[in-house]
Amino acid sequence: MYDHSLFSRKVGGIFIAVILLLGTLLIPGKEAAADSPGNDPYIRQEWNITVPGYLGNLKMSANGLLYVISSEDHEAGTLYAITKDGKIVWQRYLSLASRTPTIDDSAKRIYVADGALRALDAATGELLWSFAPPNDKTTGVPTVDHDVIYAVSNLTGTVYAVDREGKLLWKDQMTEDGVLSPVAVSSSGITVVLRTVQRVEVDAKDPLAYQIYQEDGSIKSYVDISTLHAFDQDGFPLWQTELRGMGVLREAPLAIDGGFAVGGEAFYIVSDKGQMLYKPETISPSNPGQTRLIDGVLYYPSGNQIESFDMTGKRLKTIHTGGVAGNAVKDSAGRIVFWQEFGRILMVNQDGSWRILLTPDSGYPSGSLVLDEGGTYFTVYSGQSSGHIIAFKDTSVKQPQANKGLTLLLDGQPLRLSIEPVVARGRLYLPMRELFTALGATVNYDVRSRTITAKRGSTVITLTIGKLQAVVNGRSVTLDAPGKLLNGHMMVPLRFVGESFGYTVSWDQDEQTIQIAS
Repeated sequence: MYDHSLFSRKVGGIFIAVILLLGTLLIPGKEAAADSPGNDPYIRQEWNITVPGYLGNLKMSANGLLYVISSEDHEAGTLYAITKDGKIVWQRYLSLASRTPTIDDSAKRIYVADGALRALDAATGELLWSFAPPNDKTTGVPTVDHDVIYAVSNLTGTVYAVDREGKLLWKDQMTEDGVLSPVAVSSSGITVVLRTVQRVEVDAKDPLAYQIYQEDGSIKSYVDISTLHAFDQDGFPLWQTELRGMGVLREAPLAIDGGFAVGGEAFYIVSDKGQMLYKPETISPSNPGQTRLIDGVLYYPSGNQIESFDMTGKRLKTIHTGGVAGNAVKDSAGRIVFWQEFGRILMVNQDGSWRILLTPDSGYPSGSLVLDEGGTYFTVYSGQSSGHIIAFKDTSVKQPQANKGLTLLLDGQPLRLSIEPVVARGRLYLPMRELFTALGATVNYDVRSRTITAKRGSTVITLTIGKLQAVVNGRSVTLDAPGKLLNGHMMVPLRFVGESFGYTVSWDQDEQTIQIAS
């Protein structure tokens, strides 16, 4: 959860030296749940895996596998794939480790950038292809958007876009000055990347400045100057806007409806046309966590609290956390759960009271919290020479039975999807390719225009992601809900697609079942 560059301001080279000395002495191992029962009597720790090195952000795929990268010397590292019951199914050495692997559920792949951009089989770790730009290295966290994968180089200041076969689509070299964030892509197809130039000296009265003591005892004030660069689908520059005080961003800006939330040491909301919707009054230089979008609300960790906003930049409320906090999730009862800097996992109840769920025996939070539909939490923390991946459950919460909330039937038979349906603003969205295939339609997707063309028999549907206008057999139709990019997947509204192809779509409230009938 902590950014290495931020952490090094506080600790310096001692931590790195310890890892270099001890990191190779450990081998992965699994501890029994009973060894660390946790502080709260209702918390049951399921398992704890120990691996060498410092752990980054944990990710979970649609099929339930967990992926995390351990950096053993702040250069090389290992990517682990772990089942939800705590078994390492494969691991792969990375010559240059990033903090976070990228999951592509639709193609069942994992993307990493360790000098080259690599596509791996999500189930086995097998290398499918590599993209290695001449005289350059791709690093950081790749981004996948539909059929395009993005990677950046901080060696040359270049953004690369490749297709699913690893072939270059376009590249844009901005500048060698500064550090690039991973790429983010909005639902309207706008691609952005943040470029940060560190430590520009400013007046001490600047509200976004931080102070550093000099060797002669004096104090100088600095601000990190960042620029958000926007491109179209072909890599053509559209606009750029300055975001002061951000610091280096190791994770991608967060794509939201109509724009982007950019949260690091400062917090901004920018529209996809480059207009500033929210800008900060001060910075949070110890901010360890990432901005989260939960149920349409943005949660930004700032100092000893978490600020919440709507997507237009309106501040909603402040959650007091008693310490630097980050990486929030919300449980089934609507309570916020997060890591705190003191190495505790806390829950804030709806009345504002706190509950300490878990305090690991040693170490500090180093990555994200993940909560699955069954109520199991997965997270990571790191000590001086090892990292821990843990799973625990809050037994005080009555969990819904798996798949009890919603059943999909196609002509009376269960419709099984690798990507879970999403309910957004009263509309049910299903993954594009799986839905069209299940309905017996052929589908083509134009990456440049973000246009979907599907055909079943004599019926042809054309719709564009993010647009309310669609075309059915040459006739213009206005949708009540457009196709969307949701949780990194291309999703389309079930009712419109089903009824356009002649199916009836009905909802059984008592049985929580959706019937699709031909």
